[in-house]
Amino acid sequence: MNPQSRLFFSPAGPAAAAALRALVRHIQGEDPLAPVTVVGPSTYANLALRRELGRAGFANVGFMAWPRLADLLGGPLLAARGLRPLAPIIESRALRQAVRQTPGPLNQNGYHPATHQTLKRAIRELAQLSPEQKAAWQRSGSELTRQTLHIDAAFRELTKDYYNQADDLARAAAAAVRQDSQGNALTDLGFILFFQLRRVTPGQRELIAALAAADRCAVFLPRVNDPVADRPAQELAAHLTGALGPAETLPDAVDDERASTAAVPAAPPDTRLLIAQD
Repeated sequence: MNPQSRLFFSPAGPAAAAALRALVRHIQGEDPLAPVTVVGPSTYANLALRRELGRAGFANVGFMAWPRLADLLGGPLLAARGLRPLAPIIESRALRQAVRQTPGPLNQNGYHPATHQTLKRAIRELAQLSPEQKAAWQRSGSELTRQTLHIDAAFRELTKDYYNQADDLARAAAAAVRQDSQGNALTDLGFILFFQLRRVTPGQRELIAALAAADRCAVFLPRVNDPVADRPAQELAAHLTGALGPAETLPDAVDDERASTAAVPAAPPDTRLLIAQD
């Protein structure tokens, strides 16, 4: 592993965990208490990674999901603007009201659970588009598309005092990193490792770019050596290369560092070790 790399294609399974251990050890260097944060693909994956790294004897390595990271970095900035998080019940109420305000076929079926869930997904996806992209859809789309865009506009107006906990929060976190206004949050988080990323929103890519500009992050992308399965990771790498540099492909072999624990000097006789689950 090249110490200067910041973007990696890592195999799945034990080899990926071994690569993560090696990079954490490299980051901490001579300071075993230097903070490192791992942003894993899910809560359960984070639990497994924490136990896996714990067997190698690490300290001050935190594990969290994307929403928690974005909230720590971007939440104070949005709160300072007087914005509140968009809770699911508020989102559903605003969406129903937006459907009632917009004439068209969807107006009559907006209360159907399937229609409501489909519109909710559409609204969340439209949040990732620029105004220019929405205008192009408005000009070239069908009547149903145009009505969906009108519902989206009404929904944005109804929820202008709220922020969604995906892209809005990630973009605010990126702005906070660029402005260095996140207080002690980034100091406490230390170097941030995004592990086995599969899909990221434009706002999350913006946060990665801001952290990369501050030399505070690295990204592991999954690789299974299948052209179809690896295509999303390849496309994501193309978006991240500009911020993180060219990707390094890690070998499939497991370079297990546990064998090196035998070389660790014995602890003094009066040392006590407390093992507390989680």
